[in-house]
Amino acid sequence: LELNGGSTNTETLLKFGAKENFRILNGEWWRFFTPMILHIGFIHLLMNTFALYYLGTEVERLYGKLRFLFIYIFAGFVGSLASFVFNANISAGASGAIF
Repeated sequence: LELNGGSTNTETLLKFGAKENFRILNGEWWRFFTPMILHIGFIHLLMNTFALYYLGTEVERLYGKLRFLFIYIFAGFVGSLASFVFNANISAGASGAIF
């Protein structure tokens, strides 16, 4: 993102798949999943990385790699869906998947 306009640039975020309600309503359903791999700024990425490292390793230990992956993707989808329903703003990040 940084090499293509910056991770805080709205157009760059949209280009790479940030959640944007209008585009989802027009058939870009993958935007429920792609926000999980995008972050708005370095601090956002850093905080999600710390949370995923400390919480994710414990969840992976308890449930195994495959179940952890399923939990992460499902939780990320539900987070994006909640953002879609309750928030019209552009969003990105792994917070929904992590928490």
